[in-house]
Amino acid sequence: ELLASIRSAGEAAQGLPDSYGKARLLTGIGELAVRLARDRSMDAAILSLAEAALREAESVSRKNGDTRSRSFALGFLAELEGLAGKHQEALALNQQAILLAHQAGATEALYRWYWQRGRLIAQAGGREQAIDAYRRAVRYLSDVRAGADAYEPLIPEDLDDDDRDGLTNIAEIIAHSDPPSADLGYQTERGYGYLAVGSPYLPPK
Repeated sequence: ELLASIRSAGEAAQGLPDSYGKARLLTGIGELAVRLARDRSMDAAILSLAEAALREAESVSRKNGDTRSRSFALGFLAELEGLAGKHQEALALNQQAILLAHQAGATEALYRWYWQRGRLIAQAGGREQAIDAYRRAVRYLSDVRAGADAYEPLIPEDLDDDDRDGLTNIAEIIAHSDPPSADLGYQTERGYGYLAVGSPYLPPK
């Protein structure tokens, strides 16, 4: 079973020295567990596994001074808290992820975390702040496009229009004052630049 495999991978990662590779591996395990939790109606065992892996990844990357890895760990923790309906906790973690991504110059993380921030704020009814966050995400997405040769193919309109109804996230909030629905599974499937050079899913050169 997938859950057993993820748990085994997490246990194996615990035995590794506190290194760049360990933090990246734990982040990948945690992100995969977040996806699985979403697909399985937020199963408590999977949520616990995801949180443990991501918090350990954050701790290891903090010890190593690896701000990029720490940004990804905190960003996925923000996603986990958001899925659990803990919006204030999610926003606090998201803000930390953004600050660390700025410090690391991690453009591929910045557009993702600003997009995440826009979604979280929109769900809480913060119209103007959500619009600002989405605009920032679009701006950083332009930087990502400039380095597109390092990325898997992206479909920017999927990022700009979560529910693919023809209205961008920004336009939808302006027109309806209504949080856009988030088709996270589809967007994850499209890549989000996860396979970018320097992402948690590729080893450093």
